[in-house]
Amino acid sequence: MQTIQKKGLTVKDLVTIGIFSALFLVFALVGGIFFAPNPVLTFYMPVGSALLCGPVYLLMLAKVQKRWAATILGAIMCIIWFVTGMHWAMALGYLIMGIVADLVAGAGRYRSKKINSLSYILLSLGGTASYLVFFADPDGWAKTMLGSRISTPCAIPAQRGFSLSCWQERFWPPQSALLSAAK
Repeated sequence: MQTIQKKGLTVKDLVTIGIFSALFLVFALVGGIFFAPNPVLTFYMPVGSALLCGPVYLLMLAKVQKRWAATILGAIMCIIWFVTGMHWAMALGYLIMGIVADLVAGAGRYRSKKINSLSYILLSLGGTASYLVFFADPDGWAKTMLGSRISTPCAIPAQRGFSLSCWQERFWPPQSALLSAAK
């Protein structure tokens, strides 16, 4: 019996991409959970996420082996990160690097382990786009990430020095403020 390989994505391929995208998200969250909530370690969140998601991505490419698989994964991650309140540049980075990763993996016809690994490295760099914006415009980045209420010098620890008391004031208001809010 001869099987015919369809060029476009089938429903089975889309379901496979969806399942692997869900696994990718879970592994990204598990890998980044130790870094994302901490203001000092937040810059390591893409690294923590990337360490666990590689096998999921490579298995997806091995299973589907068609154009648009990495692009769809990048688009899904873009939407999820944007909806969950991540910085807009991180979401946009995943979208752009998903397209680039798809083009690179396509150059090896989705069968080359080395090219697929390079493709994953490029996709993982999408999570660092927020930090590129940080280095380009630190004040704008801080206002976006922490809200417009930030006007104190502790808003950007990497640029102005880390002060624990300043962060405590920001995230743990004094008791008098809590008592007046309770009345």
